Amino acid sequence: MPQPDAANAPAPAPGSFAAAADPDQTAARPDPVLDADSDSAALLRVATANVRIPVDAGAASWSARGELLARVLRESGAHVMGVQELRSGPALDLLSWMPGTAWFGRDRHGGHDDEHVGLLYRPDRVELLDGGDFWLSDTPDAAGSITWGNLYPRMVTWARFRDRHASASSGRQNAEFIAAVTHLPYRPEDESARLRSAQLIGDRLSALAASRAVTGEDADPAVEPGSRIPLVLLGDMNVSPESPVHAAFTAALGVEDARRAPAPATHTGPDGTFHGFTGDAEPPVGDGRIDWILQRGFTVMATATLDARAEEAHDTATASATATATATATGTVWPSDHFPVTADLMRA
Repeated sequence: MPQPDAANAPAPAPGSFAAAADPDQTAARPDPVLDADSDSAALLRVATANVRIPVDAGAASWSARGELLARVLRESGAHVMGVQELRSGPALDLLSWMPGTAWFGRDRHGGHDDEHVGLLYRPDRVELLDGGDFWLSDTPDAAGSITWGNLYPRMVTWARFRDRHASASSGRQNAEFIAAVTHLPYRPEDESARLRSAQLIGDRLSALAASRAVTGEDADPAVEPGSRIPLVLLGDMNVSPESPVHAAFTAALGVEDARRAPAPATHTGPDGTFHGFTGDAEPPVGDGRIDWILQRGFTVMATATLDARAEEAHDTATASATATATATATGTVWPSDHFPVTADLMRA
């Protein structure tokens, strides 16, 4: 299995999938955030995106929308992206359409034949130091484990990254952070499972953030044993922020919802994120804001929900980054049934 980053990077967790970016493509591709100006260069841009499993026909099929999704994610400028419902075939497609991007994760059964919650990332901006996964069950270290009434295995994929920009500008101080991605169950009767998941995620990520998992030459000398490094949790939570699940995450992790960050943070696009290939994410058509970016240790500068109306769309070959749908003879093609969400983070 190829190493996901530099030649001497630590290996991924056992059984995990890591696909490397082409070093030449990575070096050549400009960073839309880094290259803007000195203030923007310090921002770390993260995203969450439910990419929808490739089971639909017509305008919602993967063959119709896959490249459009890749362009939207690529042009979002995100350095780390948490994705849900990702299968290995579409993941390899995304890598081929997104030069300079790498992928880390394994599927909900511990292999690569089913849905993944994976992390796409830009090795030119962040270095993968360590990573792994755990399952949302009574036996979190058992791959594919199901309890709490879940229909399917639910899991978290996490990675410890070093922000190369922060490392270069501050002599490696405060450069590490943890990014994690999850996908909670969706049924009304799954509320207890979602609450237990939030508590388990809080316990596990808090322990990871308080540990010095990377030692030796790869250790950040600024990260003292027992200290808490910043973390970002990306996910399709399948409930609104008004739910007890949101409060449970806040209590368990001490995180801030990026979309609720106060001024001077700016927020663009609609609040709703699930639209079911309709473009309307607000109830009763959509399910509202169920895709969240939760963070601790950063200052939120901006968030964006990457939506577009059908009439704003262009041909897929010429569409701008803001046009996330394209009209075709078979109907409006949306990149997914969820809108991706981004957040610009400044190290606190």
